[in-house]
Amino acid sequence: MSWITLTTADLEDYLVAAQVTALRQEALGAGQADPFADILAGVVAKVRAAIASHSTNDLDADTTTYPAELKGDVALLVAEPMLGRLGIALTDDQVRQVKRADDTLLQIATGKRKVTTPANPIAPPVQSGDGLQVVSRRARQPSTSDLSGL
Repeated sequence: MSWITLTTADLEDYLVAAQVTALRQEALGAGQADPFADILAGVVAKVRAAIASHSTNDLDADTTTYPAELKGDVALLVAEPMLGRLGIALTDDQVRQVKRADDTLLQIATGKRKVTTPANPIAPPVQSGDGLQVVSRRARQPSTSDLSGL
């Protein structure tokens, strides 16, 4: 599989076409553009950050792309805020699908799920740490010399 960019036609695979048109054109303020591009950019950034969170994953050099196997997840993650901006509640099925998409991103971020390597890979700009080491230490009791002069 390759890395792709979501289009409004792709979104119509997950929502009714008339609904997509309404989401893109209704309730816009004066001079406000179609919200699809901004919402998509935010979702793709979130997906790419999850991918970059694990050292075994590579990112595509094109910052607008994501792995094709995540197309449905990205579409649903875009649909959620688009529906919300018009006050349209997600169906129970859509809520489950969005939760599943979020779970998939968590699995990718933790390395439990690998994504397709892109054709133009770049190293993620995230450094993974070596973890956290907790060291316990006895509380130090002040001595009389510590308290002298007080």
